[in-house]
Amino acid sequence: MGENLLCIIYHAIAPIKIALKKKIPVFILVRDPKEAITSYYLKTYSLNHESIPKKINHGLLKKLTVEYSNYYEFVNNNKFNLEIIFFKDLISYPLNFVSKLNSMVFKNKWELDSVKVNGLIRDYSGAKDTFGSSKPNNEKDKFKKDLKIVLFELEEYQKAISIFNKF
Repeated sequence: MGENLLCIIYHAIAPIKIALKKKIPVFILVRDPKEAITSYYLKTYSLNHESIPKKINHGLLKKLTVEYSNYYEFVNNNKFNLEIIFFKDLISYPLNFVSKLNSMVFKNKWELDSVKVNGLIRDYSGAKDTFGSSKPNNEKDKFKKDLKIVLFELEEYQKAISIFNKF
């Protein structure tokens, strides 16, 4: 892929600072906090190969909410040096994102069209477990619904919403 490519999957600020210093394009996916935080809560258990507890871990939900706020506050303060991609736009218009990535990182090396991109999306299986997958599913949505009830009551959630609304 090349030496000028850096991929960050989790909310980490240090690699973004390094990429900015090295003038490597940085693409940041911005997702509504209620979706991002609840998904990450479920993914945390999946990554640790643990079952989702029946009782919601308020401490973990609070910690993930603070991490969301810290990360996106940094992103918002540096947004003019970053390529901001809204999750809803990525889902609705994936070719726009892939074309931008192809242009900025790969110097238009790849021939792309909506048929190719839609085929890749269709064939992508994602993580194999229910809660680690980025693909929506009914079981995951049920847990997220319950998590959101608790999340909306957290004082820290108001800060996360405030930061998200600045984009």
